Amino acid sequence: MVASPGDTTNLLYIPQWQFEWQMIYFFTHVIKIPEGARIFGEAVYDNTLNNPVNPNNPPKDVHAGESTFQEMMGCRFSLLDYLPGDENIWLDSTFIESNENIMAGNTSLDLHLFPNPTTNEFGFSVFLPEHEVSWTLTNNIGEIMNSHQPLNIAKGAYTEKIDVSDLPPGIYFLQLKSGLEEVEAKVVVE
Repeated sequence: MVASPGDTTNLLYIPQWQFEWQMIYFFTHVIKIPEGARIFGEAVYDNTLNNPVNPNNPPKDVHAGESTFQEMMGCRFSLLDYLPGDENIWLDSTFIESNENIMAGNTSLDLHLFPNPTTNEFGFSVFLPEHEVSWTLTNNIGEIMNSHQPLNIAKGAYTEKIDVSDLPPGIYFLQLKSGLEEVEAKVVVE
């Protein structure tokens, strides 16, 4: 499909967003964006009396911020250089959690790795229950290949990318901890 100049495509449209949905949205396939295209995010907030779930009566001015009573919309895109056939890659398979991929310990952490398997780098996303996170990447005999010491950040959605381009092909394990909860996931480097 060739887009004509001035065409607009909605990549994600949520007409009646709910507060409980505030995580990350992923596509099931790579989407090829035409050269020269502009990508942007837009949200419309109804902070009037017409909104039955508006917490402020009378309405108050609301500004961007991290609080539940502020405009919290964030829009980030992950972009890669296009290679022919990328649009045929099924991304959704990287989010299938099974006993083979996620070894949950004392946790309710919802950890997602992408892409997995990988060659140069992989990312992970998780919803943090506490204001701290630390992670360690080990090989299959427990040697530390990369790590991040405890970081004090805002609890909630957290994403990180890890460079594995210098690692030999094999199976590695990402251990992630937030507060008293921890989870481990298998990472395959090809």
